[in-house]
Amino acid sequence: MTGDHWQGNPRPSIVRFPETGSMANWEGLPGDGAEAVARRLEKYGNHGVPMTVNFMATPGKQKDELLRDLEKTILALRRVPYVDRFELNISCPNTHDSRGKIDAREENLRMLESMLELVETHAFLGQEIYLKVSPDSTEEDVKDTLDVVKNYRIKGVTATNTTTNHRREYIPISLTIDGKQVGGASGNAVYEDSLRVQKLYQTWIKKLGLNLKIDAVGGVDSPERAQERINHGASGIQIYTPFVFKGPKLLRELRSHSYKI
Repeated sequence: MTGDHWQGNPRPSIVRFPETGSMANWEGLPGDGAEAVARRLEKYGNHGVPMTVNFMATPGKQKDELLRDLEKTILALRRVPYVDRFELNISCPNTHDSRGKIDAREENLRMLESMLELVETHAFLGQEIYLKVSPDSTEEDVKDTLDVVKNYRIKGVTATNTTTNHRREYIPISLTIDGKQVGGASGNAVYEDSLRVQKLYQTWIKKLGLNLKIDAVGGVDSPERAQERINHGASGIQIYTPFVFKGPKLLRELRSHSYKI
């Protein structure tokens, strides 16, 4: 979600590969904007389902303008019933930065401290704050991120977003613009990188003595994979691309399994 309405990138912006359980998307954060979404959610009334707001700045925003955009989202959504978590997304590879480069992640990482300070200031105390991180992170990226995160009331990290590593065994045909590959790969295509980065966070959270949880996301399409992510520190699981290919049956499979914590 973004503060302002954003049309996103032109279609085709998604390619699906059912045979490999993978997708690549270049949607570019299309949406109606935070205030419109807040009005829509409020109409659902007393549904009782906890909601996480995954958000980042409207593409193209920079510096103070970027921070005001994040602020707009939090102020619009924080009073919506059952919004109990804000997940700051600094890891989407599908948006342009302030210089027009196709990937704003590096710029977002440089502004992380200012972003977290703003989120902590405006989110209510009862609302958790998570940080969604990239599967393309290096160990140095992980250490640098945690060095900032440790100074704020962050509850945990969500590992991970989509990857720009389009493994050909999973993504045989990539989306391209002017001959250049674009888009984030998900499902089976991201699983190995996502697990690698989750392990790095698990290791460094322990080394630094931080009290942070890990939510695992990225190609978790079976109880066995969910258990593997739990084995490496996950206390929560998010499902996206596998749900597209397997549907509600996957949720029943995951819920019926007995996991070892």
